[in-house]
Amino acid sequence: ASLTLTRISITLITPNSTSLTTKIPYKSVHVKHILPNNQDRSVLVAIDPLIQIHRKSIERLTVHLCNGSTHPLISYDNTEEINCDQSMLIYEWTPYSSPYSFRIPDGLGFNLSKYRSIMLSVVYTKQSVIRKEQSGVILHTATKWASFQTGTILAGNEKSGKQFSCRSKDDLRLLYGVKRLNENENNFWWRIYVVRVRWLRPKLIQMVSDSQTLSNTNQSGIGMISSEIFLKKDDYLLIECENVSHASCYFLIYYSYKFENNKKYNICQDNGFSHLFKVLPPRDFSNMDPTILNKSRIDGSMMILLLSIWISIIIGCIILRRIRGLVNFRTEAASPFSSQKNFMQTTGRTGNDNYQQRTGEADQMMQIDVENAGIVS
Repeated sequence: ASLTLTRISITLITPNSTSLTTKIPYKSVHVKHILPNNQDRSVLVAIDPLIQIHRKSIERLTVHLCNGSTHPLISYDNTEEINCDQSMLIYEWTPYSSPYSFRIPDGLGFNLSKYRSIMLSVVYTKQSVIRKEQSGVILHTATKWASFQTGTILAGNEKSGKQFSCRSKDDLRLLYGVKRLNENENNFWWRIYVVRVRWLRPKLIQMVSDSQTLSNTNQSGIGMISSEIFLKKDDYLLIECENVSHASCYFLIYYSYKFENNKKYNICQDNGFSHLFKVLPPRDFSNMDPTILNKSRIDGSMMILLLSIWISIIIGCIILRRIRGLVNFRTEAASPFSSQKNFMQTTGRTGNDNYQQRTGEADQMMQIDVENAGIVS
């Protein structure tokens, strides 16, 4: 079922200076919107940034979906973190981000029935008590939802680290967009790959996105993934950035999924599988056809298996030849005894025949002598 946009919208905006409830200088403002209980068929499909002319005073603006929060409806502090249980970051804006609306692809949307509140956080560059601007977002919702929903993976770390790797514990997810977080004027190379390892099969290596695929970036500043790249259970997600001090290796990966099977493993901020970076192609060949890369790489386990089979065949042939040689030796060794036995049997039969012949002749001669004796008498 396709999504039908409605006129329902949620506006979250920071309060003006006349309505402040604090006299303490602050750097962050958090505005919470509590979702009603009847959100069974509501999905979030678009976000419009509301940024006034004093945009340089904002360090960044974020929107989270939360299952629970200890924040009041409006709060001020000097931290950049939010107290939001099982939260999911869905949007970020910085002064270097696109001013256009963030539109989710047709047929998809963030399922609001799974969350209790929406949190807008605005982090300013400096502490202050009085703000000359009011910034926020307009959230557009739809009343119908499809069987496939939208989610995000928070990949990398904004403070440290240049390589991150994790193993997917969720069921099938289709990756469709990548946004660089904490975007600034500094440029550096980065790349994101999916590595699929299966027993007795070659490794499947697919590039999700990199710093050179800027032509696929839409007006919302989201790098759209041109080909269908699926992140399956037990697949590996690899993120690598240039090793420079000003590089913030921090990304938001958008995906679609079938909501009944998703387990919310949406963070990839460790590097527990660093050995897999060795199988990635050199950066000069990152833009090659993924199919070519996959065919050109043979899994090490497959090579070991083929080598083991080859060695086993050779050993088997050697053993078989030795067995055949031993059988032939025994056959040749037994031949003289068999010939002697046959000779003895043949000689025995000949002797018996001569003996019987001589006995018969003697009997005949004795009979003749008896007859002659009778005649004489």
